[in-house]
Amino acid sequence: MNTVKAELMAWHEHFAACVRARNFEGGRAQFAPDCQCFGTCAEFAADWERLLQTQWIPTWSSTNAFHFLNAPFEVILSKDGSLACVLALWESEGIGPDGKTFPRRGRCTTVLRRADANPKIWVAVHTHYSKTPSGEL
Repeated sequence: MNTVKAELMAWHEHFAACVRARNFEGGRAQFAPDCQCFGTCAEFAADWERLLQTQWIPTWSSTNAFHFLNAPFEVILSKDGSLACVLALWESEGIGPDGKTFPRRGRCTTVLRRADANPKIWVAVHTHYSKTPSGEL
């Protein structure tokens, strides 16, 4: 499990680097084409193109210093090791319409499977990003 956790942490570090660089193609390479995702902006993105248009472009364009926290970083691994679910926290600096920045923090769930072409590579099939809850109903 330690090897898998290291692989999945590296996957998330690479994804965070893509967010910071606004490298949409680099991020895309980490996702299955048929991914289905939820986001802080996108209610439901049924494929990668919709994820790009409704979540990544508006969010990444108004974000600085995005990164995942090292803890908690929990991995749930299928018995055969082909599917993993990661629960992690993230932080960033949001950029408001007036250009002022503010702290932004949240959590995510990432479901990944081994890539068909190369079982040493993980690809995301589902992500769910949300901001840290305020505690208000």
